[in-house]
Amino acid sequence: MFQDKQQRSNKRNMKKTIYLYLSTLMALAMTVMVSCDPKGYESDNNGKISSIQIKEAVYVSGATRYMKITFKDNVELQLTPIIIPSDANNKDLTYTSVGTGIIEATQTGILKPIAIGIDTLIVSSNDGSGVKTRFVVEIIDHKVKATGINVSANGANMQIVKGNTFDLKAEVTVTPADVWDASLTFESLDTDIATVDENGIVTGINEGATAIRITTADGSNISRDCPVTITGEPPLYLVYEGVKSASQLSSNLEPNEGALANLLDDKNSTFWAPKINTRPVYDPACWLDVDFGEVIKFGQLGYRHRNLNYAHLQCHTFTLQGKKEEADAWTDLGEFVTEKLQVNDYQLFEVENPIEMRYLRINFIKGHLREGKTDWDYSESGNVDR
Repeated sequence: MFQDKQQRSNKRNMKKTIYLYLSTLMALAMTVMVSCDPKGYESDNNGKISSIQIKEAVYVSGATRYMKITFKDNVELQLTPIIIPSDANNKDLTYTSVGTGIIEATQTGILKPIAIGIDTLIVSSNDGSGVKTRFVVEIIDHKVKATGINVSANGANMQIVKGNTFDLKAEVTVTPADVWDASLTFESLDTDIATVDENGIVTGINEGATAIRITTADGSNISRDCPVTITGEPPLYLVYEGVKSASQLSSNLEPNEGALANLLDDKNSTFWAPKINTRPVYDPACWLDVDFGEVIKFGQLGYRHRNLNYAHLQCHTFTLQGKKEEADAWTDLGEFVTEKLQVNDYQLFEVENPIEMRYLRINFIKGHLREGKTDWDYSESGNVDR
């Protein structure tokens, strides 16, 4: 009896539970039907913008966190806005520069650089949502500027003889290699000791020490001081006896008579005659090279004819050239004309600008005229004596 009553009670409770469950499902169905729209999903913000970001901006963290846009001063930047939600009803934006006048912002989202520096850009919605985002904008210089001045070992510690020059610019490079303006300025810190011109040529004025300041001209304002020591001028040799061996003499022509060694005995009875085919204009060209064996200050040459009674066998015109190192190019020292038949004394020929050199070249150009001739417009076979 008791069991029947309990079963009837359970059945009634089960029916109530089923009714409650069905009522809940119907309520959910009605909610879904009310929320549906034939146009699609409608946001909780009623189709308005909730957030604005810019694709070109980067996040900067630190004591202050902000979004930053950076570009160079020689280009314009088209911004790419990112609007959330992407299906906002009104995506129109306003771009406003509110800083120092570094940029100009157009309403199409183009940033135009005005000057190098930092400005502020505000991007605002126009849909009444009141959403706006602030960005830091930095304009940087598009020109690559110098980061360093490099000087070779020779240029970093110059040793110049008084009166001589040194090309400092040739020893200097600027880093990086693609710097927009690699030009330099040069300044002497003591012009009583050394001077320097705009091309970096340093001239020794007086003995002592100072420095040449090199400065970049690209706006980076990098400077470097290069020490320079000016030493005393070497003596000018009036008599030099350093050439004592025929190995220090050479010529481009084989001898026709005599030998190069005869030039060293200072006797008129011996001579060296190169194999010249025609005179008075010598053909082929002939030169004599002298290696002094050390660097000297060369200022003059002593020249003496062999003891002959025939002037047309003696050299009339010659030129001098000198150089310090064997690999150097020859420096012209001048053209000179001898007095004919002067055999007892040396004729001294001074160069206008004495130089430091080790190697001397004497170029024999033409001989004295044969007696009765008035110019060199003739040719005859024969040799010439030295």
